[in-house]
Amino acid sequence: MMARKIYYNPYAAYFKLASASTAAVSEKEEKAQEPRQQWTTFVRPFLHHLERKRGEMITVATTRETVNGRLENVFSDHIQLTVDGQNYHIRVEQIIYFY
Repeated sequence: MMARKIYYNPYAAYFKLASASTAAVSEKEEKAQEPRQQWTTFVRPFLHHLERKRGEMITVATTRETVNGRLENVFSDHIQLTVDGQNYHIRVEQIIYFY
């Protein structure tokens, strides 16, 4: 009688982890959706206020610096300022306040 060879599968542990983590990932995805919904409910009025300032000179304080320029356009994810003839695209997430 010949002995049966046992082969080692180096990926066996990965498959066990992947199948166990899919339930945890779905819970994490559900929790991640809550802040995003809160974020969108906050951003809409903020963008609406920015939209009213279109064509005016405004000052935008970002996480990096303060920029003074003419507000040319407002998009869902960024705004466009013209400063000394150059266009600046500033992400909404980076804006702290404007006036």
